[in-house]
Amino acid sequence: MNKQKESIWSFPYIVLMAVNLFQSMAAFMTNTTLPVYADALGATPSMVGVIVSSFSVTALLCRPFAGPAFDSFSRKRLLVASQLVICTCMVLYGIVNSLEGLVAVRLLHGVGIGCSGPDGSFALE
Repeated sequence: MNKQKESIWSFPYIVLMAVNLFQSMAAFMTNTTLPVYADALGATPSMVGVIVSSFSVTALLCRPFAGPAFDSFSRKRLLVASQLVICTCMVLYGIVNSLEGLVAVRLLHGVGIGCSGPDGSFALE
């Protein structure tokens, strides 16, 4: 019984690792610089807290809907759509120049992150 083991280092696995690496790097860089940017736009300390936490609220609110959606629809398409939302938000962070716009982009970013997490790792199977 000389079964050859299949390597985990397949092309889809490497792509998924790279996407997650760059997504995490972008999220961590955004999370550390966003309070400074909001302060530069004139936000009060409490408003900075609202801006930073709005991301988490929408990410948590999307999770109960994202899980069943990944079971019902094409996982690959949903994952690609969520990654497009996240990439769009990264561009919008550089364009937006008001606190209201920053909150809106932050909420949208939370939706993208909330939809990319559940079952996303199985999207390339």
